[in-house]
Amino acid sequence: VNNKINSINIESQKSNIIIITLMTIIALLLRVNFTTFDIPVSLDGLEYYSFGYEIALSKSFPVGILGTNDGWALFLSPFFMLFNNTDFMTLNLIQRSFSIVLSVITVIPVYYLCKQFVSGRFAIIGASLFIFDPRIITNSVLGITEPLFIFLNTLILVIIFKNNSKFIYLTFVLIALSSIVRYEGLL
Repeated sequence: VNNKINSINIESQKSNIIIITLMTIIALLLRVNFTTFDIPVSLDGLEYYSFGYEIALSKSFPVGILGTNDGWALFLSPFFMLFNNTDFMTLNLIQRSFSIVLSVITVIPVYYLCKQFVSGRFAIIGASLFIFDPRIITNSVLGITEPLFIFLNTLILVIIFKNNSKFIYLTFVLIALSSIVRYEGLL
């Protein structure tokens, strides 16, 4: 009887992984289809771009561009360094692409966070509600800090609710990174 129960659990875990993978692919395709890559980032996204570009260009920490919330630009700057002699639109594409990818892979920690409270079937529903939320989709295509901030905070919650003392120091590192990305991470 135990073997039969274990095989059913393994089958349901495999089907959950397949469903999450399909949701991730659909969400990625939806975001790429929704994004207009020929229009540059604007407003806050442009400030993060200029800060990251200045770091990549001068290889030093610039003064006077951003006062706070510079973690997203710091995250982007090494990738801007890899594509050093490229045009503005290519670097905008990189910024938006990373924003989209981070938003899409956030479904994995959201699934595990939901799984802490409900069964796997309902955790998939919770993850799908998150990944296909129009506000999350809109934020992910703007090239701003929210996808990285949400990803880090979701990881923090997953690790805290896992209640494993081995990972307690990792939560402090993630909280520090989250507070660099957005100062609300301290709260």
